[in-house]
This record gives sequence, C-alpha cells and structure tokens, in this order.
Amino acid sequence: MESGQKIHKGQLLYASPFQFELIFNRSVIMLAEHNEVGSTGFIINKKLELNVDELIADKIHTEIPVYWGGPVGQDELYYIHNKGDEIPGSRSIAGGISWGGKFDVIRDMINEGNILSEDIRFFIGYAGWSANQLSEELEMQAWIQANESLENALQVEDLWQNKMHKMGGRFSLWAGFPPGPWPN
Repeated sequence: MESGQKIHKGQLLYASPFQFELIFNRSVIMLAEHNEVGSTGFIINKKLELNVDELIADKIHTEIPVYWGGPVGQDELYYIHNKGDEIPGSRSIAGGISWGGKFDVIRDMINEGNILSEDIRFFIGYAGWSANQLSEELEMQAWIQANESLENALQVEDLWQNKMHKMGGRFSLWAGFPPGPWPN
C-alpha cells in the first residue's frame, strides 16, 4: 500500500475496501485542490444515468455523461477538462487537467465541436474535507493514495477494481466481491 505520501492536488485517492462509509464505497477521487484550508476533489468513477444536455436544456447540444462528484454542493454542476489554456478562469490541477472556468466559453466550445466528451467530465457535487480532515482519514486508512497519470485515469472503466487487483492480497479479494456483499 502506498502510504505516508504527501497530499497534493492531482493525486488520486482510492476508497479503502475496509472503509464502511457507504457513500464513498469503491470511489476514486481526483484531488482538485489541497491547501491549509482543506481539500476538494471529484469522484471520477461514479457515472450517473444522466447527460449534461438533460441538465442544461437548449444550451449544450451533445450528450456528455454526468458523474456524481461527491456529497457536497449537489445543487451545482462542476467540470474538469483538458482545455485549461483555452478557457478563462480555469484552475490547473495537474497533468494537463484543469477544473472550472467560464461556462459560456465551455458551452460554445462543446457546441462548436472543439470540446469532445473525452475532453471534459461533468459532476454533480464534489468531495470536500476541512483542514487536516483528509490527513486524519489517510492515517485511519480510509483512503489509498496513488500517484498515477490523470489522463489514463479518466479513460479506465473499472479504475477502483483494477487498483485493488494490482495491490494484490486482501485488496484483490475485495475487488472481486459484489459492491455490497453484506446482504448476500
């Protein structure tokens, strides 16, 4: 297990299979921000059965999936993308990935075909931690830290399961279990 690493934006956090907070079960979080005030991230592997054009009718003319980003701010739409240099107000995460930026520019770029579904990911909500909260959760082994390519992370379907298999041992066993084995 990769532990004791410094926390930084752009890092991936994998929910420990031994974490029993069901809201984060099998989640992979990309940290978008980390500083002395706290941390912000997005769950990148929980796709909803919803497209952005269903949320923003008559503004975006393409079907791009929406993901559940976390339990905080669920009344807001957030986005990460690989067009940070082209979108004013974007904040760099790492590895060419940025978040936020002027929505009207993003909307126009999507409608003009300059942003494709593989260039952007939309989220409802985000995951947030107050100062030192994430460090405490890491000490309790609720999360597994990883330094991996963000670009590849956004393209992998079974990201959480693949990581658990790669870690081997008891983690590999958990990867094969159904998401909620307790009622079985």
